[in-house]
Formats: sequence, structure tokens, C-alpha cells
Amino acid sequence: MLYLINARGADEHTVNEIVSREPGGIGINAAEGNSLFIEEMTINKGLVSIKSPQKIRVDFIPAQTILVALVNRGRKYPVPTSHLGKAIDPTKVLDISEMAVKFYQELLDDAEAYFVK
Repeated sequence: MLYLINARGADEHTVNEIVSREPGGIGINAAEGNSLFIEEMTINKGLVSIKSPQKIRVDFIPAQTILVALVNRGRKYPVPTSHLGKAIDPTKVLDISEMAVKFYQELLDDAEAYFVK
């Protein structure tokens, strides 16, 4: 929870980054074996055309947004590795944000139940 609170503070009140953005890419490899021979390859308007006498494998590597350790008001906060006993993958920012929303919703529901009764 401390990471989440301070990530928001660092994002809203400083110029510090709270995520890194890793670009995606394309990997072209032999489908079988270790060597690859490409007779011709063209890229035109985002379309890739490959001529090869052998089978090839094309891997599309998506871009990623990854949580990073942050500094807020001079104090360091490492990326958490778990939340309430559940492992956290720092590359799954959307999943982490959903966990945060659930955590705060439950916190507010508990506070309302306690104070409003």
C-alpha cells in the first residue's frame, strides 16, 4: 500500500516516472533448427514479406509498461512483489491497478460500515 500511495504522490507532484515503457519488436527465427536463410525480406507500409526456402517463425513482441522503484520526498519505494499474499508481476500494470481499486473499495466499504452503521 505504501508503494501505491507514494506512486500517486510522485506522479501527481513530481516529474519522476513511476513506470518504464519497453518498446515491442519482431523476432524472426528458424521454425526448426538453429540456422536461418532469408532470400528476400521487404517491409512496406508496415507489412512484412519474407521469402525463404525454409519454414520461419515470426514472433511479435508487445510493448510493455513496467512499474519501477520510485523516490517520493527523498524516500525510496521498491516495486512490491506481493499484495495480501498474492504475487505481483510488475509488467502487468493493469492487473495491479485493478488490485488497487479493489483494495481501496474494500477499505472505503469497511470505513463506511464502521462509521455509518
